[in-house]
Amino acid sequence: MSLLHFDMKKVLQSFLVLLISVSGVAQDDSGIFFGVNLGAHIANKKTAIMYSGGSNFSLYGIEWAFDHPNYKPDFDNYFQYPYEIVELPQDMTYRPSLEIGGIIGYSVDQSLDIFLEANVGMLKVQDVFVVEIQDPTSTSVDYPLEQFPVFGEEQRLNINAGLRFTVFENNGVIGYLPLFGNFNSVKIERNYFVVNNREYNIVHNIQGITNERPGGTGFGGGSGFGFKYRLSDQIILDASYNAHYTKVTMIKESSIRPEFSEWGLHHSVLLRILWG
Repeated sequence: MSLLHFDMKKVLQSFLVLLISVSGVAQDDSGIFFGVNLGAHIANKKTAIMYSGGSNFSLYGIEWAFDHPNYKPDFDNYFQYPYEIVELPQDMTYRPSLEIGGIIGYSVDQSLDIFLEANVGMLKVQDVFVVEIQDPTSTSVDYPLEQFPVFGEEQRLNINAGLRFTVFENNGVIGYLPLFGNFNSVKIERNYFVVNNREYNIVHNIQGITNERPGGTGFGGGSGFGFKYRLSDQIILDASYNAHYTKVTMIKESSIRPEFSEWGLHHSVLLRILWG
């Protein structure tokens, strides 16, 4: 299965199997540890414009739907009077999203860990577009305007691999600095707008084939800081902040379309329960 077309459940199931298999050897002095992650991911907004419904990113976007003979009667009945789209979404931004995953690693000694972790999340975006309703009965100088929501949902997988260096230890609390490489995979799950409580899909066109769920892969690196505290002989509480500067690809380059990708800084706050 390509990472581009990853399935969140399969990723989590694979990590669970791996954690269970590792647990059999985590009871000795090998230095192996493993755990589960739960936290929040804050994505750079540069690629969120993909969901705006504009013709530069969506062959079948908002304006296309308003002119389509299958949908236009719905809009005509709703607005009653002549109407015009006067503004498409201007500031699509990702909301902070839940991020879950797992981690495995090896403690070389008290000052250095080697680790590999994978985290997945469902990112969401929302903005509005504006329609001018040319109502001849309006007493205002300008025609009335109405806003309608545009939504996007995106699966994103982040895989980090690298080192964690201990920088201090005090009263059982260990502070560490991670340095890691990042690989990410993105897939659009949904993109749509709503008028009169009805949803209309925004369809993306990739490589000449109508495709509502494009995506791509990217890479980068990052760092941050973290703290861990041993709760028992086998259980460790671990909290960290990660900042990674990475390339996110929404559209792969093809013969008919250029690549749409952006470099940017992304943030994650994670709480881990570790065994080992």
